[in-house]
Amino acid sequence: MAVCPKGHESETTDYCDECGAAMDPPASPPSPAVDSPRRPAACPECGTPLTGRFCEVDGYDTLAVPSTAPPREEAAPREETAPREEAAPAEVREAEAPEPAGWHVVVSADRAHFDRVQAWNGADPTIAYPRFCPDRRFPLTGDQVLIGRRSRSRGSYPDIDLAGPPEDVAVSHLHALLVSQPGGTWAVVDLRSANCTFVNGADDPIQPEQPVPLADGDHIHVGSFTRITLHATPLP
Repeated sequence: MAVCPKGHESETTDYCDECGAAMDPPASPPSPAVDSPRRPAACPECGTPLTGRFCEVDGYDTLAVPSTAPPREEAAPREETAPREEAAPAEVREAEAPEPAGWHVVVSADRAHFDRVQAWNGADPTIAYPRFCPDRRFPLTGDQVLIGRRSRSRGSYPDIDLAGPPEDVAVSHLHALLVSQPGGTWAVVDLRSANCTFVNGADDPIQPEQPVPLADGDHIHVGSFTRITLHATPLP
C-alpha cells in the first residue's frame, strides 16, 4: 500500500485517501552517463596546437560532428553558345558601313602672312622668315586641341606644338583652341593671345573666346608666319 508524504497509508497512488496530499511520483531511473567527446590537442586541418574549442588559424570546430555523407559532386558548367546572328543583306551592310572619320591639320610657313605682320607691326630684327620649314601634320582627336608653344616652366604642353624647329616666337604658349562641333566639324577659339588669330587671310583677327566655325580647307594664321590648314580626312 502506498504511503503519502505525511505518513498515511492510501490505497490510491495519486492522492492520499486520508489527508488528500499528492503522492510522491515514482523516482525516475538514473540516465546513463554519456562520455563527452575528447578534444584533440592539435587542429586536424592545419596542425596548429589548440588552446580552446576553435582553431585560431582556420577556425576548425573540434566539437563538430564529422559528416559521413559522401561529398556532393558539382555538375560541370554548361557552355553557353552565343546565338547565331543572321547576315544582313548586302545593300543593308553597305548602307550601315561608316564613312572614314577624322580630321587633321597641316602646319606650314606662309610668306604672305609674314610680310603682312611686318607691315602692321614694323620690321622686327629678332624675327626672321625661316629658310626651311617642312610641313608638319597633327591629328585632331578628342573634344579640344590646344595650339601654342610648349613651356616647361609654365607647364604648357599644347597638342599642336609650334616650338619648332623652326620656332615661331610670336605664337603665345596658350594661343588658340580647336573645339569639336556637332556633326564632326571644328571651330577655333582665340585664347586672348598676344598677336591674335586670323582665319582665311582676313585683315581683322577673330574675337577672343568666341568660337569661329571652320570647314574643310580653311586655314588659320597665328604668330608671325605660321599657317594651319584643316583637312576633313584622317591623318595619312
